[in-house]
Amino acid sequence: MRFLRSKLMCLSAFALIFLSFSSAYSQQFPPQGRTLQFLGRYSTGLYNQAAAEIASYDPATKTAYLSSAVAVRFDAVSLADPKNPVLTFTVDLSQYGSAINSVAVKNGVVAVAMEAPLRTDNGSVVLFTTAGQFINQVAVGAQPDMLMFTPDGTKILTANEGEPNSNYSIDPEGSVTVIDISAGAANATATTIGFTSYNARRQELLAKGIRVFGPNATVAHDLEPEYIAVSPDGTKAMVTLQEANGFAVIDLVGKTLVDILPLGTKDWGRGLPRLEKYTIDNRPLLGTTAAGQNILLGGFSGLYFEGMTSNGKMKFLTNPDRGPNAEPFMVGGIAKRPFALPNYQSRLVRFEFDTTTKAINITQQLLLYREDGVTPISGRPNLQTATQGMAYCDEFGIDLYGNPIPNDEFGGDMEGVVVAPNGTFYLVDEYRPAIYNFDTTGKLINRFVPEGTAAAAGRLAGVFGTEALPALYGSRRINRGFEAVAIEGNKLYCFIQSGLDNPDVANDNTSKNANFCRIVEFDITTNTVTGEYIYPMFERAFLTDKIGDACSMGNGRFMLIERDDATGPSARKTIFEINLYGATNTFTNPPVLAAGKTVENSTYDELIAANVRPVFKRKAVHLPSIGYDQSDKVEGLARIDDNTFAVINDNDFGVGGSILTAVPDGLIAVKPTPEVLGIIHFDRSNQIDASDRDGAGATTSINFRNWQNLYGMFLPDAIGSFSANGLPYYITANEGDTRDYTGFSEERRISDAARVPLNPLFFPNASTLRQDANLGRLNVTSFNNAGALTASSFSTGDLNGDGIFEMLHSFGGRSFSIWNAEGNLVWDSGDELEKRTAFLFPNNFNASHTANTRDGRSTSKGPEPEAIAVGTVNGRTFAFIGMERIGGIAIWDVTIPKSPTYVDYLNTRAFNATFNYPTEGDLGPESITFISGTDSPNGVPMLLVANEISGTVAVFQINPSLVYVNTTTGDDNNTGTTADNVPSGTGPKKTIQGGISGVANEGRVEVSAGTYNEAVTINKQALIIGPTLVNGAPTATLNGANGMAVTAVGPDTKMFQRLKIGIANDENARIATIPSGTSGNVVLIGNAQIGGSNVTPSVAAPYINDANDSGFGTGKFLFGPLSAPTPSLVLQLDASSVSQTNGSLLPLWKDLAGGNNNAIQNNNSWRPTFEAKNSDLNDKSTASFGLNKGLEIPVDSFLAL
Repeated sequence: MRFLRSKLMCLSAFALIFLSFSSAYSQQFPPQGRTLQFLGRYSTGLYNQAAAEIASYDPATKTAYLSSAVAVRFDAVSLADPKNPVLTFTVDLSQYGSAINSVAVKNGVVAVAMEAPLRTDNGSVVLFTTAGQFINQVAVGAQPDMLMFTPDGTKILTANEGEPNSNYSIDPEGSVTVIDISAGAANATATTIGFTSYNARRQELLAKGIRVFGPNATVAHDLEPEYIAVSPDGTKAMVTLQEANGFAVIDLVGKTLVDILPLGTKDWGRGLPRLEKYTIDNRPLLGTTAAGQNILLGGFSGLYFEGMTSNGKMKFLTNPDRGPNAEPFMVGGIAKRPFALPNYQSRLVRFEFDTTTKAINITQQLLLYREDGVTPISGRPNLQTATQGMAYCDEFGIDLYGNPIPNDEFGGDMEGVVVAPNGTFYLVDEYRPAIYNFDTTGKLINRFVPEGTAAAAGRLAGVFGTEALPALYGSRRINRGFEAVAIEGNKLYCFIQSGLDNPDVANDNTSKNANFCRIVEFDITTNTVTGEYIYPMFERAFLTDKIGDACSMGNGRFMLIERDDATGPSARKTIFEINLYGATNTFTNPPVLAAGKTVENSTYDELIAANVRPVFKRKAVHLPSIGYDQSDKVEGLARIDDNTFAVINDNDFGVGGSILTAVPDGLIAVKPTPEVLGIIHFDRSNQIDASDRDGAGATTSINFRNWQNLYGMFLPDAIGSFSANGLPYYITANEGDTRDYTGFSEERRISDAARVPLNPLFFPNASTLRQDANLGRLNVTSFNNAGALTASSFSTGDLNGDGIFEMLHSFGGRSFSIWNAEGNLVWDSGDELEKRTAFLFPNNFNASHTANTRDGRSTSKGPEPEAIAVGTVNGRTFAFIGMERIGGIAIWDVTIPKSPTYVDYLNTRAFNATFNYPTEGDLGPESITFISGTDSPNGVPMLLVANEISGTVAVFQINPSLVYVNTTTGDDNNTGTTADNVPSGTGPKKTIQGGISGVANEGRVEVSAGTYNEAVTINKQALIIGPTLVNGAPTATLNGANGMAVTAVGPDTKMFQRLKIGIANDENARIATIPSGTSGNVVLIGNAQIGGSNVTPSVAAPYINDANDSGFGTGKFLFGPLSAPTPSLVLQLDASSVSQTNGSLLPLWKDLAGGNNNAIQNNNSWRPTFEAKNSDLNDKSTASFGLNKGLEIPVDSFLAL
């Protein structure tokens, strides 16, 4: 049960609590959405036989083609009248194979994917004309599960799943086939692309997060392509590898495999990430160059959170690096580093962030000195050896005139800072690399450098500090030493920025090609190295070859930034969560590698073969996708709490990338590069209902919550593609799938201690978790004792391979996700699909497609988002998501990929029907086909939804938004216009017609900001949608003419007024003025655009019933002001869903003194129960109340929904 905390006022001359659907609204199916409108359906008459699994549409013939797997046929259905689809012919496919898995049509060619008679053999694609005449049969890989045409129609692609037989005695290779029909379907040629090139990279794939585990399976046998999307430019295909939890990337031009990308996991223990970012303005002057150029403080290259001030401000500690410098400049054939301020002194910088005003103030600059407390520590290099590029050697330093500057033996390129338990500071630098320890006054206590440093420079030991680090670290690439530092108790963890140059070569090629960095564990009590761990860098080939910063999460867990040098939404800058548990300590257990091999020039599989296990890592957040994409150098990361982090960029003091003139003139390019603080909140709702026995007495209950160390594998089925701002994006339906065969099954409940043993270090409350009311009923993956056969890898979540779990992984994301072309998660819907369906259908929440039982799928994969389609309507990009189990189609506007908005949901299933044809409606949506307005048989965009359980294809219409038009431009009949056409400001607007031409109802009218004094006539049912509040005040007022704001006329006299709501700090904020003379059946219904201190969007959004804004359905809200301008504003609730756990009673309404419209009901006990008796109901099954009666829920109480 969820609770919406808010102060809600019911103000009315009458108040309505909807206790149930009235008899008039007791329809077979739930009512229509405000955007999606059901038109009609075609039924195959075959229930639960995959009889309408896939549908494809041909605009030339206005025909839908349907696959019917068990019947081994495809049907051609005319959509000339979309309200009455008619079967025109069928084609028997039994002579071509044992089952049809998919169908697609384009440019007069119908393609069907056929399994072989022995399904583990290679299948085929059979080509027909749109009239059903045979053209060709083309061999493809085993079990072509999905096929599609490329956008230009010249190629057909198949995802050949290659599943094993039931006892795993035969396991064919998965593959993708590209069929070229550019010379005509009769002359088709095929190229099948497999995965054998990754067989030798199995351990690397596993470490990335690709699941490869089938008994005795190679990578090529184990990967099972499920679904394909083509990039908008037609050059790449993104293929879902469902059971592996990854993507395969195919080059359609060269017809080759490009990459295999892991998708990562959803952390059910916390929310999804959200970013706030703020520029650090008013930075003080750092110094002035010899030529008179001013340079501001900046270059922040580390970040540490020091807690909160007494007045609620966040306190941060950061450090600039070596000072402002330009790109290397050739002097005498040697590349030398120009320093703009050669006498720059290293320092620590403290600043505070006001969480209320969002102001950032620098409060201290603490200068750093050597042990004498007098000699400044600069940012200049320390030493040079005989050969540039070799171990220990630094660059030569010069000033902006090209003159040499002296070394500083203790100079530091500081790149990270932490505060020790004793209050002293530890910094790391990337010159040597080195660890510095300063006291609270900024005086050096000690500096630790690699062994052999002094000898390499021909100096006495101790000149550069205490030689306590491994000598090998001296072979770091120049300026790629320690980049990050984190502290955990008395252990300091220092991270080498890029791979060591080991073996050491002058051009640093070993480092440049290394896929591993090193983490050193340093005991600050004994000042000794106690450990070393290997960190894998999997995207080095894409220039992601640097660590940015790190912070400790405790118990060997860290958050860590990896980055490239790019900016913008496609940049590769990711925060990873890493764990040392199970990783090899290579300091205490030095690796024994083959001759000529080092850690840095080895592959991942070679290290595993040598019993060297690198640290575990998983993606936590892709920074550009949440909006932190303005900087190339994200070099500060701090933990505020377990769900809140801060990042900061190194702006290079505003001189980054500067190049001196051919004859240096003392000048450097100074740019206004900002320093930006980002606050990342993992608070966007992401909860899971994991049990079907979490109610009283082990009954069902709707119970969303977070669970630590529980992760959801996305395991997507369908995938679509679209473009935004010129970049490709992909969108997946995260269904979840398992391997469940006669001799091998990975699916097991957490209550099974034998198959799911839990590590007490990570699950100290294991016995509690195993209870049915908690996680005991949830199915997770486990390869332990999976059957007669043994998995070829250890279980997902078993970090060290001992058969005991440190992490638990459930199946499916219960969501849909948006990804960029590099496989980075841009946005995920979190728990919104489940929470919306829980609100709309509380009695059938998480029901299966063959049973109406509530909570039936909570222990498995929830609603199982299975189908997805993408389409453009009036310049906006929409995603359409089909939920296989509970059913229904959800719509999101994904025009802005990193911040989609909910549009609609419609479910045409009958929960009160018997499960047989034809009364149940539409069950088990398996595929969605978007039809543009141009191609649509009625000129309006449509969807075809194929439902494999009910054997039906449902036809939906997508009703576009309508807008007011300016008087000067004339009436455009209000079709096809977008929100961009809405005029702004106060002024005359034309009286308009609601609804869409040819459509009886479901019109939509957008109202821009302004004052409307003229009459508004709606001659068809429509929704009027107005702008949100600005600073708590309305921006649109409907005054009407002669006291009439809105008049409903025409054949349908119902008109529903709906204005978008914003609740600011003042929960009494007015939405709009609605005069009391308003006629028609007008109600004001709120939607998900709610915000402010009392109701947060993350809490409110899942509970708003946008799908039923047209006046039907349950759970509608109306928020009114405390001082009502009219007694026509009401709060509507479905009282049947308002229940409380302690059963306490609340009188229905309380009479008011003073005759006003406000009523305050003081709650004497927490969580009261609303009750109504049959005698309270009127003939419409609603409770009605007279004047001077209302209800206020105080702000400190809960309203349960």
